[in-house]
Amino acid sequence: FGLMELGDKYLFHKLLESCSRLLKEGVKVENVLVMLDSALDRNMNDLEVECLELIDKETIKCLESELNLQVSEKVIK
Repeated sequence: FGLMELGDKYLFHKLLESCSRLLKEGVKVENVLVMLDSALDRNMNDLEVECLELIDKETIKCLESELNLQVSEKVIK
């Protein structure tokens, strides 16, 4: 996510688009809640939608992943 911050700061739109695409491709059951947490923090609507769709399809598996236990309260709500 550090590249995203640089892209925002210096208005590198292609960098932001590339990072967003790669992040969406990296959304997995094991990390979806962590990714959603970051998407919410950074107002990344596309990534948020991608995460919510996976959570909708694989709710139980998403909640069972240990990595997903490291999320903020706003994601749980």
